[in-house]
Amino acid sequence: MCGIVGWISSEGVDLGRFDRAVETLHRRGPDGSHRWMSADGRAVLGHRRLAILDLSKRGDEPSVSADGFSAFVHNGEIYNFRSLRKDLEARGETFASTGDGEVAHRLLRDDGPEALGQLDGMFALALWNDRDRRLLLARDRIGIKPLYYALLAGGFAFASEPKAILLLPGVAARLDPAALSDYLSYGYVPFERSMFSGILKLPAAHYLQWDAASGRTEVVPYWTLELTDVRDDPEELREKIDEAVRSHMISDVPVGAFLSGGLDSSSVVSRAVRYTDHRLPSFTVAYRDGQLDDICYARQAAEAFHTEHREELLDVGDLATALDRAADVYDEPIRDATSLAVLELSRVARDSVKVVLTGDGGDEIFGGYGWYETAMRYERTRARFGPFRKLLSLADRYLRPLASSAFSPRAAGSARLLAADFADRYFAVRGFFPAAEQKRVLGTLPHDPAWIFRAFDRPELPLVQRLLLLDLKTYLPDNNLMLVDRSTMAHGLEARVPLLDWRLVEYAFGLPPDRILRPGATKIAFHEAIEPWLPEAILSRPKWGFTPPFKSWVSGRNREAAFAMLERGTLAADGVLDPGGVRSLVEGGTQRRHGKLWLLLNLEAWYRRWIRGERAAKAPDPTVPSAVHGSRI
Repeated sequence: MCGIVGWISSEGVDLGRFDRAVETLHRRGPDGSHRWMSADGRAVLGHRRLAILDLSKRGDEPSVSADGFSAFVHNGEIYNFRSLRKDLEARGETFASTGDGEVAHRLLRDDGPEALGQLDGMFALALWNDRDRRLLLARDRIGIKPLYYALLAGGFAFASEPKAILLLPGVAARLDPAALSDYLSYGYVPFERSMFSGILKLPAAHYLQWDAASGRTEVVPYWTLELTDVRDDPEELREKIDEAVRSHMISDVPVGAFLSGGLDSSSVVSRAVRYTDHRLPSFTVAYRDGQLDDICYARQAAEAFHTEHREELLDVGDLATALDRAADVYDEPIRDATSLAVLELSRVARDSVKVVLTGDGGDEIFGGYGWYETAMRYERTRARFGPFRKLLSLADRYLRPLASSAFSPRAAGSARLLAADFADRYFAVRGFFPAAEQKRVLGTLPHDPAWIFRAFDRPELPLVQRLLLLDLKTYLPDNNLMLVDRSTMAHGLEARVPLLDWRLVEYAFGLPPDRILRPGATKIAFHEAIEPWLPEAILSRPKWGFTPPFKSWVSGRNREAAFAMLERGTLAADGVLDPGGVRSLVEGGTQRRHGKLWLLLNLEAWYRRWIRGERAAKAPDPTVPSAVHGSRI
């Protein structure tokens, strides 16, 4: 796990500027910094290293070919690198290191992007061919590791995080209006957009080729998730989960685990303890004023699996300070309040280990979210109208004008059933600010708040898989995995997600729909498969998301303070946001009002830090503990 940066310029690169860009990623790779520059000074690759495999200097990157014409950097891990190495050695290749980077370099140098399908792991990688002056970028199938890029005048730049690209010439910290609308729509910025104008994300399961001579850029998918027939057998699912966890244990440093006491993290830990020669460290945090069940269930799981468990209770302290701390790490805004908790959890874990396993992805591939049940209920209700469904759409056409009136909450909610298009119905379940509300808050009407659901909807699929795929393409990579990457890497901690092993994802996606979820029951096949592994108390516990009590932080007597942060903030001062419109929406009872207010508070902190470039006067380093962290238990 590392931080990578690259810059190609027809005018030649400024090494001083480049080194400063690489240094912005020092938290991602605290174990060393190295760069390679082409002989003509027009291409440079940089790497901040977090040493996990081959801890010697032989494992440093950039990896450079013997002839000096090929250079490679990557962030992440290639779990099957040893088998790939054997195949390459059979071709006559020899290796200087015992890590994965050199193996991926040789494979892609020889076989090109067609070889990406052979890589099992989480990765964002870059290969520069100095002879052909061509760049290859690629991102793993699920989008576990991030990769951003920018097309420059006479050149190209890429990095693990936008903050590095912002230090290169030709790129400025300007807000992208379309991305701003996306953020208000979803609470994160989806797919290829970033919050910065001129900086793009490489989507998951895609590679990019850029030709320096012509300036031509090509972005191509190399993997798609399709519905296949699988054997619905709890034992086979158990074997696949077990193998996924085993493959993710490969490391030359000790491995630990985040443990919430839920089904996903407990299942991962139950397998991980079988593949380690030391007592597995596990970690849990919870907010003192929030839901403390996770602490109790995590203790039970830790006792059952004999982990070396550490837990900590947290206090949010001053809310503005907490948001500033988060904004310094998340250089794209994210509404998800879990971002605060995982940032603290990563701090706790990094005191003991450099690698953790997490249970992320289990809800997306096995159908664990309540909103799936909600969407299914509305779709089934709509189906009962049969040929009269056109009347529902007609009613929606008459109700939509009310969305900008005092009846807006009810009008917005009715779209879950009445909207003619599935994407609009699903947006009414999952989205935040619909078009009319964005108009009141931003002063402009967005093009299409539900566009990302429209883009990835697959109507030919069964409804269950249709819902899962939307999250696998949007919410999972651009909210959950971005959150985990930024929060863990802020502390130099590598997070691995075995439940998102691509073979396990393909198997789970192929299960019969009614074995995944139905109204009243979620994660059905998964629950049956893991039953022999977990204590009954954890198997039967109510589902509770790992979410800080943000609603209490922005409601009741705290609500006026939240309004004041927006009314006196930089978004209002720059005319980006109308705080009066926000107040009228929240006080008017808009749906998900606490979530919307929290969304905007995070946006304010991010905007002040990254667009205005203002740091809080006493904003502490987010990697350093302070009084707001509370006490250890």
